[in-house]
Amino acid sequence: MHGAPDGVCGDARVGIELRRSGRDTEGPHGRIDRHTLEAWRAEATRRSLYVLDVRTPEEYEAGHLRGARLAPGGQLVQETDSHMATWGARVVLVDDNGVRATMTASWLKQMGWRDVAVLVCGPGDGQWTTGRHVPRVLGLEGVAVPGIAAMDLRDRLATGAVVAIDLELSRRHAQGHIPGSWFAIRSRLLGGLAKLPAGRPIVLTSSDGALAQLAAAELMSRPTFAAAASPVAAVLGSPMLAASITSRPKPSLISCAAATSAPAATR
Repeated sequence: MHGAPDGVCGDARVGIELRRSGRDTEGPHGRIDRHTLEAWRAEATRRSLYVLDVRTPEEYEAGHLRGARLAPGGQLVQETDSHMATWGARVVLVDDNGVRATMTASWLKQMGWRDVAVLVCGPGDGQWTTGRHVPRVLGLEGVAVPGIAAMDLRDRLATGAVVAIDLELSRRHAQGHIPGSWFAIRSRLLGGLAKLPAGRPIVLTSSDGALAQLAAAELMSRPTFAAAASPVAAVLGSPMLAASITSRPKPSLISCAAATSAPAATR
């Protein structure tokens, strides 16, 4: 599995993989067990903790440790700040055999993340769940933001009836975005509104939907938007409909939040 010889498992498999790569994991923890993880979780209010599953999205959705977030090893190393915002936090990397977690831990430690540990677990260890991770986003409680169906958004964009703004990171926008959408940074969104075509409803998009909802709620709280006409609103489209209007690679769902009224951002 993952390059190790058949019949080799557990610590022996990890050791073979690390010797092949010329790297090893050093630091205060190495491997931990579930009891240690629970103790660290109990201390999370005093010491930041990230529990990350470094397997593929398909493996994660098929089953993962409850409370662990998806962060495939290669992506985690390349986009560390997208997954771990607190420098020096405790980091627990989870997988089902230890190989990918140990390799990723080695890279992170070379990058300066010293407090990294590996946890090996599977369905038989309990607290196993399936599906996507749905994080709790501060500020979304009580926020009611209209949505728009993917097919409806496609049709309205084709006729110029709405303006779509992509709030993703710039590199992700460059990799793929809804054709014709504008790019904007949430913190600078209000300052860029005057650059948009006047009088058109605005549809904000983000890959997780949460950023779009927060930004839409902020816009709708402004007097200019509060006095506007009826908001764009509809049920969100299916993955197949989303695929028909976006150039993002392998989209799963277009997450849209709609705000009414005028102008907006930078293409």
